[in-house]
Amino acid sequence: MTEQVRISSAHGSSWIEFGVPNVKGEVTYFEVTARFGVFSGANKVSADPYDSPAYLFEAAAEDWTGYKFWNSDGGELSLRLSKDSVGHCGLEVRLHEGPLLDVELKGGLLLELGSLDTIAGQLRRLFAGTPAGAPRETLMNFGPIEISQS
Repeated sequence: MTEQVRISSAHGSSWIEFGVPNVKGEVTYFEVTARFGVFSGANKVSADPYDSPAYLFEAAAEDWTGYKFWNSDGGELSLRLSKDSVGHCGLEVRLHEGPLLDVELKGGLLLELGSLDTIAGQLRRLFAGTPAGAPRETLMNFGPIEISQS
């Protein structure tokens, strides 16, 4: 199993890093650390065991229309992908202290559109020890995948 996955911006020194997931009962927990310029933060994220941020990147790589997003069940992490007309995509990252607290770290990464498959594969390997590590086709309708298209 992969130790961690770091997604770095194509320009600048910003990045987000996903730690090794751990399934406890009906919840998957993993650490997320982010750095945007001189600002950084980390938080423990909770998600449905059948859900993973890998699905966001897989969906965007397969069919890019509108914007796509993924939110953790506990509200600690929000990811939003959008694209421009020249083959770049922006990843907006929001780390929240929790759903009831007003503490947030927000930043963005510029990604190459062609890197989405690679990122999805890295995250899939990271989540390989969880139910979300199975290919999407085998999961059928066991867990929601929050993807929006406009």
